[in-house]
Amino acid sequence: MASIRNASTIMASPMEFGPWLRQLRESKERMLRELAAVAAMDQSHLGKVERGQRLPKDEQAMAMARFLDVPVADMRARLVAARLLKACAGDHALAVNAAGFVQEAAAPYLVNKSVNRGPNKK
Repeated sequence: MASIRNASTIMASPMEFGPWLRQLRESKERMLRELAAVAAMDQSHLGKVERGQRLPKDEQAMAMARFLDVPVADMRARLVAARLLKACAGDHALAVNAAGFVQEAAAPYLVNKSVNRGPNKK
């Protein structure tokens, strides 16, 4: 019988959320226990997040962003991307295809700053 791939247990590539978070934490010379405390989560749970086995809640991720001095928008975007990949059961091609549809749907809401500023506004 074929095994079912579970997105929460798939080994994460270095560009995915958990490994990125670990690299960021280590580059800031912060201990796992410090980050776990700030995010109000157990150290073992944070370890699973860093290994790509779990994802944090929004509030936890935003607390980590502030503590690690990362723009909240960047943290949120990476978390949404990780959730999309998880929803696609780790199928990167499907995630890219789905992201393309999101980009198409969002295109009308993107603002070209040069158009809105006009020639005399900065």
